[in-house]
Amino acid sequence: RSRRRRDARALRGGLVLLRALVPPAAQQLVVDVVRAAAKAAGFYQPAYANGAKQHLRMLCFGYHWNLQSGKYEKTRANHDGAKVPPIPRALRELATWAAARAAEVDPSVLGRAAAGAEGGGVFEPDICIVNFYEAGAALGMHQDKHEGAETLRDGAPVVSVAIGLGAAAQ
Repeated sequence: RSRRRRDARALRGGLVLLRALVPPAAQQLVVDVVRAAAKAAGFYQPAYANGAKQHLRMLCFGYHWNLQSGKYEKTRANHDGAKVPPIPRALRELATWAAARAAEVDPSVLGRAAAGAEGGGVFEPDICIVNFYEAGAALGMHQDKHEGAETLRDGAPVVSVAIGLGAAAQ
């Protein structure tokens, strides 16, 4: 019980922090899955319409985040035009599992999904963005708010998983 309080806590309504959620072996599985997918699809460095580039590399699954248009797309239109690969099963399962753990602390994180599946609260991710940060790379403060009207209305969760070195360790 005390572990749950230390490892999972609501920061505010609909925002839950889960610390030390993914054990090292599962973190390695995530890295291995992403590396395998990156061999086929490849990471890219997102660029703004003015040509400035973000200080990270990105790989999208399910839908591609087009930084120039501010929209999610089925192809990597602002990079190579390739079709976006599906979300790997391991990443889909991790996001679903993390959303369920967060809902144990604050059921509102599931939005309308909490009422689905006979009240079981099922979250099915359809977008997965992997950000890869090399030494000195960063992503500034931002808010994920470009989702469709239905997604926003339904309060669908955004699950963020961070693995690797802590920010202070960099």
